[in-house]
Amino acid sequence: MKKILLFIAAMATIAMSSCSDMLEVESDRFLQNPDINKKTDSLFYAFGIMQAMQQAADMYVLQNEMRGDILKPTQYANESLSALHNFSATAANKYDSAYVYYKVINNCNYYLAHRDTTLRDGAFDVTRQEYAAVLAFRAWAYLQAARQYGKVPFFTEPLEKISQINNNSFPVLGIADIVAQLTPLMEKYSGEQVPSFGFIECGSSNDGTTKSIASKYCFIPIDIMLGDMYLELGGSQDNYLKAAQYYYKYLYANQLVMVPYATKFQSWLFNASQVLPSNFAPMTFVSYDWNTNTVGTRTISLIPMSVNKMQGKTTALPELFGYDYYSTDKGDKNKYMEDKIQIVPTEQYKQLVDSSWYYYTKYPSDGLDTDRYRFKGGDQRYYSRLKNVERNDSVQVCIKAYEEGNIVLYRTSTVWLHLAEALNRAGYPDAAFAILKDGIKDDLITTETGYISDETKTLLTTTIPFLNEEGQTIWTDARGIHAYGCADAKGLAGTYSMYQFPLVVGEKMAELKEAFPELQFAVNDGSEDQILACKQDSINAVEDLLCDEYALELAFEGTRFSDLTRMARHKNETALHQGYPANFGGKWLAYKLRNNNPVVSLEQEANWYLPFK
Repeated sequence: MKKILLFIAAMATIAMSSCSDMLEVESDRFLQNPDINKKTDSLFYAFGIMQAMQQAADMYVLQNEMRGDILKPTQYANESLSALHNFSATAANKYDSAYVYYKVINNCNYYLAHRDTTLRDGAFDVTRQEYAAVLAFRAWAYLQAARQYGKVPFFTEPLEKISQINNNSFPVLGIADIVAQLTPLMEKYSGEQVPSFGFIECGSSNDGTTKSIASKYCFIPIDIMLGDMYLELGGSQDNYLKAAQYYYKYLYANQLVMVPYATKFQSWLFNASQVLPSNFAPMTFVSYDWNTNTVGTRTISLIPMSVNKMQGKTTALPELFGYDYYSTDKGDKNKYMEDKIQIVPTEQYKQLVDSSWYYYTKYPSDGLDTDRYRFKGGDQRYYSRLKNVERNDSVQVCIKAYEEGNIVLYRTSTVWLHLAEALNRAGYPDAAFAILKDGIKDDLITTETGYISDETKTLLTTTIPFLNEEGQTIWTDARGIHAYGCADAKGLAGTYSMYQFPLVVGEKMAELKEAFPELQFAVNDGSEDQILACKQDSINAVEDLLCDEYALELAFEGTRFSDLTRMARHKNETALHQGYPANFGGKWLAYKLRNNNPVVSLEQEANWYLPFK
C-alpha cells in the first residue's frame, strides 16, 4: 500500500497537449501550480489520471484475456503469461499488481477531495463534466480491482502522508459494498457528458507515423459506469433494471444505434472444405472491419498510448501479439514479427467461430428449413481481427487488436451487449435476444414478431422507453449485433431467416444439457411453446448466447475473464432454481476454462482471484 501513496499528479504549466507532457507525469507536489481550484487548470490533474490509466492498461488486458478462454500462450510466452493462463500465478507474477489500479484511485481521490465544485463561467458549471468523469475513472479502477482480487482495501480520501497508510483502518470490501459506497455520489452526476477539449497529440515516430486522439475518447461516460456497477452487482431484478436504465440513458442521450453495415462472406479459414448451399449467392459487400475507424462513431472510450518511448507511455501488447508497433520500418507488413509471437487464439475460440451458423436469406415464406437457409459458414468477424501475413513461403496469422497502440475500453456494441445481459437477467430474455437478432427497433411492437411478449413490449415503451412514440423515430435503423458476423447483408432488415428465438435458444439448451447432464430443464421436449413459457431456462440459455457473442464481438479487448466470472456469479444466484445444481456458476466457469488446464479448481470462487499485492 505504500506504493500507492506517492502518485498524485501535479504539473508545471504546459504549453500544449500531448501524450508525453500531459499523460507522462508523476509528482509528489500537491497544491502547487497549476491550481486545482482554478477554472481550467484542473484539467491537468485529469491528464494525470489518464497517465495512471495508461500504466494500468497492459495489466488490465492481460489479466482478463490470459485467464479467459479465447487466448493462450505460445512456446515463446514468458512465464508470467503462462502462469496467468493456468491459474498458477503467485504474487511474484509481473502482471499481478493491484498497485496500478490504486494509482488511478488515489489520483481520483485527490482530485475529488480538492476540486472546487462551485466554480462557474457565467451560467455554465465548469466542474460538473470533469467531476463526473473522475468519479467514473475511480469506479472503473475499483471495479477492476474487485474483479481481479475479490475483496480489496477501500478508501475515498487521498493518501498524502505515510501516516495515513501506517495507521489506516481501511475496510476490505467486495463488489456489493463498493457499489453501495460509490454509486450514491455518482448518481448525482448521471446524465453528464464527458469533457471535450480538442485533441491529444501522441507523438511522431521515426517512420513518420503521427497519432492524435480526440480527448473525449479518453474518458468513460458516467452512465456507462453506473450501468456496469449495477450489472456486476446483480442479485435482484431491481439492480438489473437499474443497470439497463443507465445504459438506456447513455444510448438515448447520444442516440447510438447498432447501424446496418454489410458483412462480406469469405471462404472460411477453418472450414475450407465447406460446400456452399446451392441457393447461396453472396453479393460483393464492403466488409465489416472491427479495426477500421477504431477512434470514431463505434468507439466510446479508450486508453491511447504514445507512438514511441521518448514521447510518452508505450504498451507491450502489440509485440506480445506479434506486431512491432514501435518499429521504425515503414509499412505494416514489415512490423509483423516472423516468430516469437507470445499470444494466439485458442482452439476453443476457433471452434466457436467455425461452428457459427451463417444466415443468408430473409424469413422464408415456405417454412423453416435449416438445410436451405443457414449453413456452418462461420462468424465473419474473425477476419477483421486477424491478418494473414506471408512469411518465408508460409502464411502467418496475426491478431490485429493492438495495431494502433490503443486499448479500447468501450464501444457501442459493448454497451448494447451489456444492456442485453441486464435485460435478460431482469427477466426479459426476449428483449435481450432482440438486441442480437433485430436490434431494439419499432418493428418489435409495430409488427408481429412472434417472440416478444406483451410484458416486454410494455417494458420497452415505459420503464426503458426505447419504443415509446419518440423512440420509434430514433431506433428505426437498428440492426442485430449477431448479424454483423453471421448474416448476409442482402437487405435482411434484421429478420434473417433461421435465427429465431425458439430454435436458437432451444439449441443452446441442448448444448448446455450435453455439457452438464445433471441439468434438468423444465423444457423437456424442446417445443416452441415450452421454450417460450419456461423463462428461467430461457434466461440461462440466452445468457450463454450472450457469452458467445461477447467472444465474437469483443474478442481480445481485455474483458473476457471479467465477463465469464460475472456470469458465473449470476448463474449461482439461480442455482437453487429447480433443475440446476448447487454452485452451477462455478461448475460452468470451470467447464468454460477447462482447456486452460488450471492447477486449481475453478468451481471454487476463491480460486478466481489473484494474490493481492
